[in-house]
Amino acid sequence: MGRNSESLTYCDKALAINPMIPEVMLNRASALHFKNRFKEALEQYLEISKKYPNSRLEKWGWILDCKISFFEWDEYENQVDAIISEIRTGESPMPLVSLLNLTDDPEVHLLASRQRGETVNVAALSHHCLQKHNKIRIAYLSADFREHPTSYLMAGILEAHDHANFNVIGLSAKPPDKSPMSERVRTAFDQLHDISDLDDANALDFVTSLEVDILVDLMGYTGFNRNRLVSMKPAPIIVNYLGFPSSIGSDRIDYILADHYLIPEVYEHNYDESIVYLPDCFQANDDKR
Repeated sequence: MGRNSESLTYCDKALAINPMIPEVMLNRASALHFKNRFKEALEQYLEISKKYPNSRLEKWGWILDCKISFFEWDEYENQVDAIISEIRTGESPMPLVSLLNLTDDPEVHLLASRQRGETVNVAALSHHCLQKHNKIRIAYLSADFREHPTSYLMAGILEAHDHANFNVIGLSAKPPDKSPMSERVRTAFDQLHDISDLDDANALDFVTSLEVDILVDLMGYTGFNRNRLVSMKPAPIIVNYLGFPSSIGSDRIDYILADHYLIPEVYEHNYDESIVYLPDCFQANDDKR
């Protein structure tokens, strides 16, 4: 749920009592990692790898992900090859958004996404048809309705929606900040709801109560994602767009929005979603900038 500072505090307390609990050490390293404290995270990962050599952290990519965050390239190619080998033999070894930086092979990305998807898929709701509303209800899910590239790209799109025929809803997976961009995005929505404190079950109840027709996931496997919620199918139609330009690797996602540069037709078989090709360029841009 993104409470990394709180997680770090409790990990430190637990390790003060017993400094050799591998699960707590790993949780501490992960919290540091998500707080972008890469050198400290790397030190913790290396300590785990030394004390517990069977942890396979190097093959699982966490060490490499930290190293490249501060431009340490020792053994880079060998470690990338090891990671891809792990994926091909059935393991999903690292944050998938980081994998995008290591290889442009869509087959590898699909395999890794399917492996990760298997860990988050839970029972999905059944939607026999769209609810009959005066307006189509379209919801955008993101942790980045703030000073973030996603909002800079999406703000104009949200403002340009046909609000006479669409009810445009924002679902924030992270509390919005007080920036001008956050305020601009907020006013572009008909409704904006902060679901960051809701667990998946309660978030599912809340989103289904909104009777959303189309849910657009702007995150995919990026930070603070709500993949388990999305896999529960809280809306009849689920769309993968913008934040994670690769397949989610799940049959719960109906569509991915793309262009012929992002997904050339020869690679269509590497996407589990039905591909909707947008004209010219898939990436939204703000016409006011």
